Amino acid sequence: MPRISGIFGALEISASGMNAQRAKIDVISSNVANVHTTRVEGGSYYRRQAIVLKETKLSPDFSSILSDEIGFGIGDQLSGVEVVAVSTINEPAKMIYEPNHPDANEEGMVSYPNINIIEEMVNMILSSRAFEANLTVFNTAKEMISQSLEI
Repeated sequence: MPRISGIFGALEISASGMNAQRAKIDVISSNVANVHTTRVEGGSYYRRQAIVLKETKLSPDFSSILSDEIGFGIGDQLSGVEVVAVSTINEPAKMIYEPNHPDANEEGMVSYPNINIIEEMVNMILSSRAFEANLTVFNTAKEMISQSLEI
């Protein structure tokens, strides 16, 4: 478990979390907006997208570096999160019979993205709550810094 020895580490961690959740909300919004998109530039239907996140080591603070050099530290670094990529999920399309649709095939079937609106909305709520939690941590740490300067 990472050691948080400085208040600025909390700011960095929560900021990285907010950036990741913002990117996730952007991708979810794109999925919801394209739920009925039957044709994209490549000629196929829109495919659902997802964010790939990974742990990232944040810059260590001075006390962590000093204690590691003296031999008292255990080599922990602060960990945040970063967006690695936006991946396309290759799920089969939902085939719906609409013979009058301009994108219908010979059998009258239209390929729609396999996007579940309920699942996307649940993911949106989870991401917005995670963003709010990171924002609360950020504001609390900022308030602690402000009050420590008044002492």
